[in-house]
Amino acid sequence: MGRRGRHPIVTETQKRERKRQYNLAHKEEKREYDKKYRLAHREHYAEMKREWLLAHPKFAKEQSRKRRLLHPEECRKASRKCYHAHLQQRRDSALNYRLTHKEKMRERHRKCYLSHKQKINENARKYAATHPEKRRKYKLRYRLAHPEWCKESDRKRRAEHPDKVKNQWLTWAHNGLGLAGYNALLLSQKGRCAICQQPFVKAGHVDHNHKSNQIRGLLCRPCNMALGHFKDSQALILKAIDYLNAEELNRDKQQTNAWNLKNVEKSKDGRQRWKQSDFTLNDYNALLRSQSSQCAICGAPLSGTQGHVDHNHKSGFIRGILCFPCNSGLGNFKESIDVLLGAYDYLQRYDVVVSVALSQDGVIA
Repeated sequence: MGRRGRHPIVTETQKRERKRQYNLAHKEEKREYDKKYRLAHREHYAEMKREWLLAHPKFAKEQSRKRRLLHPEECRKASRKCYHAHLQQRRDSALNYRLTHKEKMRERHRKCYLSHKQKINENARKYAATHPEKRRKYKLRYRLAHPEWCKESDRKRRAEHPDKVKNQWLTWAHNGLGLAGYNALLLSQKGRCAICQQPFVKAGHVDHNHKSNQIRGLLCRPCNMALGHFKDSQALILKAIDYLNAEELNRDKQQTNAWNLKNVEKSKDGRQRWKQSDFTLNDYNALLRSQSSQCAICGAPLSGTQGHVDHNHKSGFIRGILCFPCNSGLGNFKESIDVLLGAYDYLQRYDVVVSVALSQDGVIA
């Protein structure tokens, strides 16, 4: 039986040639068809491409490099778009890796810091200088989250670098005074408090004007606290001097009250501030009414048992009822008229210096 009526046998080579000729004759149609097909099967093509790139990493890297060189702007945009599209996924992946490889990450960071220590510290200083508020909030959050570690770290740092820590504190807290300025001020005062003239047992407190931040001198802790209680006011200090002077006039008119620390009489609400056994609540109220319910020094209103019964610590003589700042201020000034006069002269001397400086600058006509 012959082969008449049958199709001739076509080899694979002939098929490829016919397909090539057809594609050359129908370029536009072929391009459109391929585009539609790839869009319809994009996931399949992406998977094939990914597998091929993983199987040929060197070729893929070279092709990527060439593409970035030929189309830098396009690659930059594509990279940025991909980064933002998978940002949360990248963060979660990085966090998960750090949590599961803590020791490895710690060792890696340590090596990186040691090899780039100077550059890292320089960048940190620049960032702190340009973002002070962010830096302050970050340090505050860190100290709140790690209080024990920060406390131990501060203790070690103070022990290893006492002068450096003190210099930083004086520079930050006192308008750039610094350790050198502090030592010069201490030398000018011969190592003594500027008010009571007692030698410093511990480091002196830098006293300053709370309105102008101008540094006035070095004070011991009691004198510094007493000035604060008297609100840096010369008028209040003069009233305190008059108050102490009045004790000598009134001592003969009132009976001296002796201390009796064992038998403490307290008011019902437990807020009574005196410890004399023979000074009752009625006596307190009578004394408060005689002062028009005001502090005997500054005139601040007192209600109930808010006042503090002030007395001479040597004789037990009750002088009057004071508010807490005035009572504490007298105690810190050792109930001494001489020390109060020294505080008055100290403030007056500073005010004279400031007035002269302002007049020279033309601020005061």
